Amino acid sequence: MKNLLVLIAAGLLLPSAYAANGILLASIEGPITAADVELVREAISLAEKERMQAIIFTLNTPGGGLQETLDILTAFDETAVPIVVYVHPRTASAWSAGTFILISADIAAMTPYSTIGSSQPVSIGSGGAEYINESKIINAIVKKFEESARMHDRNTSLVRRFVVENLNLNSEEAEQAGAIEIVADDMSDLLKKLDGKEVKGKRLETAFAEKTDFRPSPKIGLLEIISDPMISGLLLIIGIYAVIFGLSSPGVGAEIAGVLLILLGLLGVGFDVNLAALGLFVFGVVLLFAELATPGFGVLGIAGLASIAVGSILLIPVSSGDYFVSKEFHQQAIIAALIPTAIMTVFFAFAFYKVLEVRRKKPFFSGMEGKDARAAEGFGRKKEGFVIFDGEYWKARGKGYIRKGQMLTVVGKEGHVLIVEPKKEAGKKKA
Repeated sequence: MKNLLVLIAAGLLLPSAYAANGILLASIEGPITAADVELVREAISLAEKERMQAIIFTLNTPGGGLQETLDILTAFDETAVPIVVYVHPRTASAWSAGTFILISADIAAMTPYSTIGSSQPVSIGSGGAEYINESKIINAIVKKFEESARMHDRNTSLVRRFVVENLNLNSEEAEQAGAIEIVADDMSDLLKKLDGKEVKGKRLETAFAEKTDFRPSPKIGLLEIISDPMISGLLLIIGIYAVIFGLSSPGVGAEIAGVLLILLGLLGVGFDVNLAALGLFVFGVVLLFAELATPGFGVLGIAGLASIAVGSILLIPVSSGDYFVSKEFHQQAIIAALIPTAIMTVFFAFAFYKVLEVRRKKPFFSGMEGKDARAAEGFGRKKEGFVIFDGEYWKARGKGYIRKGQMLTVVGKEGHVLIVEPKKEAGKKKA
């Protein structure tokens, strides 16, 4: 047992692909969504695990969800790893939510010709985007981000102007106003200017530090697709109509697909990733059990496999704060989590093929009608008896009285009971 534990520990402590005391580079681009929240959490967890000295998030965004922005800020505040946010490349912007993310970083930097600002909150509904002017909401947002700016020794008066006046600043104006600390031409220039700065009780040594690009997990890729506002909206709308259509029509099908689409749509608009993943996984398992309890193979099995596959990807742990696990070990964990789904997919695909094969065959009774049988006993119209057909005993019912040993003709079938009549002799005519 001791040797086994040693081997397991050795597997967990394999050499890492990331350099200790290096710099992790990650990118946030496009609207701020649930995918970006998970990206930030993954990057921070990786940097903590690999003992990297800082994370640099390059930022280029038109804005995004308020709750997602607050979740990112919470992740920034809870880690001991210094967080640098760099509006990059040139002509990039960090508007609205992006401005709040920038001023809430440990070190805020911009590239020349980039801009920040325009942070008045908006509400997006059926009528399009509408600006929010309610003092209750505006004051709460302003105060929240004023305190975030104060915590990082930045100009708090700018926050209200960003929100109320939709103030915009370029990199030089932002530096002069105290919104950022650094204006850097490129990543190399930024690393030189970061060198020697004290952040979270640590002295940064970035001038010659090894840089590593962050590689998001498949989970992030999936979230990026369904978190697109247009895609998540379409998923919800199609899902709702599919449920309505399914409930108003006989049979099972549309409503199952509708529930799956609604779950994915909720995930895309910011529903808790872990809860949604667990819901997808459980929903898939229930569908597979329902499929096993019904004859044939159809939408229940297909939807169940799809739901389990998506849920498995989202449930895979991408990092661990308690163990120092290697990249190779993490990849093996992903493979191990997906193998059962792949095996079940192959099994149900094979079952589906067999069902189709059986359905193409002629019904068994079509090969019995008109064939001969012999009465194993006497019976009548109301009393069932046994006949011998093709060497097998079958329960049968006659159209008239049947004598034992009489030759019969199969003329029908009700369930497992054959309908027989005395065989007509060749050449014999009825009077």
